[in-house]
Amino acid sequence: RAFLVDAVVGTILITAEHDVNVRSILDHSDYSWESLEHVRTRRACLMWLCGMLREVRAAVQHPSHDRDACLVQMIKDHVWDHLEDVLTLDTLAGHFMFSANHLNSIFKRRTGETIPSFVVRARIAHAKTLLAKPQMRLYEVAATVGYRHLPNFNALFRRFTGMTLNEYRQRGTDV
Repeated sequence: RAFLVDAVVGTILITAEHDVNVRSILDHSDYSWESLEHVRTRRACLMWLCGMLREVRAAVQHPSHDRDACLVQMIKDHVWDHLEDVLTLDTLAGHFMFSANHLNSIFKRRTGETIPSFVVRARIAHAKTLLAKPQMRLYEVAATVGYRHLPNFNALFRRFTGMTLNEYRQRGTDV
């Protein structure tokens, strides 16, 4: 482990000229200081070091605006993968270890919309695809996209599409 600490310190010194904050990489990746505590073998040490250096290389190769784009894509992917979960700005900020305001401002600067707006839009879009499956009940569609109370989701869906869930489903089968 002493070798790893020396390697990390050396990496910090070398990457300082590229304006890369290695500490932030070590705090926000799979190669955190805490994960280093679980490294027991030489092979595991080498794998940890290689992974950490890959993270550093990526940070050096991509300026901060690219990191923002990467973060925005990670947020979008997380939302799409967890539509059924609670996806508030605060829960996403906690997941990505940013303040809610900062995370939302990065997202809005890159996409033109807020995170809560994107979450609703993603849920509506996924609900539309689920409504094409006649075997799914409306409450199941709502639950699958993160809403436990069907009337609330039906009202939201209508506000965005101009139709209720049932009207949208029937329109799809009539066309």
